[in-house]
Amino acid sequence: MPAFAVHLLLALAFVITASCVPSAEFYEVTRCETDASCGEGASCREGLCVAMKCGDGILQPGETCDDGNVADGDGCTSICTEPRCGDGLIAEGEFCDDGNTIDADDCTTECNAPRCGDGLVSAGETCDDGNYDEDDDCTTLCAPPRCGDEIVSGEEACDDGNDNEDDLCTTACGPPRCGDGIVSNDELCDDGNDDEDDGCSSLCRPGICGDGILQEGESCDDGNLEDDDSCTSLCAPPSCGDGLVTGSEGCDDGNDQADDACTNACQAARCGDGVVRSDLDEGAPGFELCDDNNTNANDGCTDACVPAVCGDGITRTDLAAGAEGAEACDDGNQEQGDACLNNCAMARCGDGVIHQGVEACDDGNENNLDQCTNRCELAGCGDGFIQAGEVCDDGNRSDNDLCTNACQVARCGDGILHTGVEQCDDGNQNNNDNCSNTCTSGAAPEGCYFVANRTPVTISCNRWVNWSDARRACRDWGGELASVMDQNDQNLLWAAAQRNDHWIGLKRHRGGWRWESRASNFSYWADNQPDDWRNNEDCGEIWARPNGRWNDVRCDERNRYFCER
Repeated sequence: MPAFAVHLLLALAFVITASCVPSAEFYEVTRCETDASCGEGASCREGLCVAMKCGDGILQPGETCDDGNVADGDGCTSICTEPRCGDGLIAEGEFCDDGNTIDADDCTTECNAPRCGDGLVSAGETCDDGNYDEDDDCTTLCAPPRCGDEIVSGEEACDDGNDNEDDLCTTACGPPRCGDGIVSNDELCDDGNDDEDDGCSSLCRPGICGDGILQEGESCDDGNLEDDDSCTSLCAPPSCGDGLVTGSEGCDDGNDQADDACTNACQAARCGDGVVRSDLDEGAPGFELCDDNNTNANDGCTDACVPAVCGDGITRTDLAAGAEGAEACDDGNQEQGDACLNNCAMARCGDGVIHQGVEACDDGNENNLDQCTNRCELAGCGDGFIQAGEVCDDGNRSDNDLCTNACQVARCGDGILHTGVEQCDDGNQNNNDNCSNTCTSGAAPEGCYFVANRTPVTISCNRWVNWSDARRACRDWGGELASVMDQNDQNLLWAAAQRNDHWIGLKRHRGGWRWESRASNFSYWADNQPDDWRNNEDCGEIWARPNGRWNDVRCDERNRYFCER
């Protein structure tokens, strides 16, 4: 036979074989005579090797059946085993098959849908005793019996399956009754006991004030609603703040607000009770801005209960002088020129306000040298204050003292006799008339001349005498040896000495040096003086050698001298 004819026959054989063996799988085309020649997993069909599998209609090793299909609803499954519950394949007669042995899921171990009463505790069930007896421990709802499950079981007298206490079955699964602790039907209360004084009576009615029974929350209950006895209609002893006016109360507004029309002491609010009212608008009768609990009008809160202010006509007396708000007076007006100023201070000289009829001026300062003195008088010569153009001002109208009525310092030659100082004053500089240029009567003693510009009247004498004779000559003239009062006085005498030694009225006594004329504390000794050389120097002189400083010398030495009177 030709080769192409052989190949054509083989091809036809392949097509025919493929159409006759369902789901046949072929290896590379191999001719065979027996199964053994095809190897493991194949068999020899019609002289060709064909692969073996479940559903090929041939019972192979490991298969319990093979019906030539892969359908699960018949007598052989698609995995070539006989069908059974639990193989995960829904077979004929099975409602489900989830391939496990768990009863609590959606498919039982009997391959049925779970249901209450099947004896299997499934999802949503807490028990399942496989019966429909309601009086055992598992109801037909597959749950333990309980009040409210609509199943009358155990000791329940009823079970309507609701939470309504007002019907014929309570939530305790019994008929409603007074004292069961459940408010039902026409009950107003039910506390589960027969105690009459706990707020709910044995008739299931709440206790009320005035029923004569002392209930919880009541302090008393006298069986009436009278407010004038010892137990009020609030079943409490009368008290301030209970809203009932009783006993000595003037009012009772039932609140704890102290600053309204009725205080916390249950008395009508009044100025002076110590409580500032806050319930009124300003200007309304009884309105208060302060209340200091007294009737003193002279402190920080007046007896009209308004803060004290300067100008209200009431003088504050509760503050120390100088303290903020303190008043020395209060005349109730705004007149600045009267005795009480607008700042409630007494008018005084120096306050800057002219007190009409009392002060001529008031410049508000303490300067006596301007046009208005500290006495609030217009400045002028004789007011005691040295003003511009004045050399002195002794505050009097005497022309014969140290300061003249022209407010100039009295001087020798001004034509005005300076009482007690000048013996005369002829107003000229003529030293040869009866009034010397030092304003002394008559001429100076022979050998002496007047020392100008020194008070008292002083003469310098050019006669050489000892200290005792010098003192005698001064006394004969009516004076004494001169005392030196200060540095200016020392300078004036030293100039008059014309650089010559002069006796002065300084002498040593047992207690020390002493002035024989006027007393003085001034000292002007030369260096290392007094030295009492040889214990014999007891008289003092203005010494020419050290420029007029003083020296102690023997009293019998001879010197010029100064006299004063």
